[in-house]
Amino acid sequence: MKVSITPGTKQKGLLFKSTVHTVSFSVTFSEEEKAKVDALGIKKHAVVEGVPFKSGAIMDLTVDMIGDGYGFEASFENEGAATGFIGVLKGSLQNLKAHMDAHSGPAQAEEFEL
Repeated sequence: MKVSITPGTKQKGLLFKSTVHTVSFSVTFSEEEKAKVDALGIKKHAVVEGVPFKSGAIMDLTVDMIGDGYGFEASFENEGAATGFIGVLKGSLQNLKAHMDAHSGPAQAEEFEL
């Protein structure tokens, strides 16, 4: 899984200008990871809920939206919210990766003594 996250700022408005804090991000799955997503049936699983996209829409970011490397941009009124989103995004992607890795194949038989 390749992840790119870039924080930034933009000016909004013509007459009454204000600063908007942005987070641009993309995620690219390997072919193996795409196969795991299909096998686990988690395409519609929400990675992050309630993402405020630059278009003004607030949507859940799902697994099937992110894996092809398309770029997204979220907008926030303050830097703290943008920074918080970056932390949530990173944590959610790490959890997704761990879930996919934990279910990477059939269970292996174990034998041990206690």
